[in-house]
Amino acid sequence: MIDIVVYGSIAQDLVSYTDQFPRPGETIKGTFETSSGGKGANQAAQAAMLGATVYIIGKKEEVLHKNFKNFWRNKRNPFQLFMVFFPNEK
Repeated sequence: MIDIVVYGSIAQDLVSYTDQFPRPGETIKGTFETSSGGKGANQAAQAAMLGATVYIIGKKEEVLHKNFKNFWRNKRNPFQLFMVFFPNEK
């Protein structure tokens, strides 16, 4: 088993979809999704899916903690991923 430490960003992606590009000042209907991501988090997830034990070190908004943990927990193939969070500077 390989151990990997990833130091990188942990983020929440905000994505909206529409059927057309809105004109300036125009309001149109669409859909909106959020998902966990970030370059460091995505690399950690891929390495873990390949069988490595992965530790990810990064900064993340505390409000995203629950959603981020649920994102990893809901994967079809469970894997070990250990997260270390640092509080944001104020």
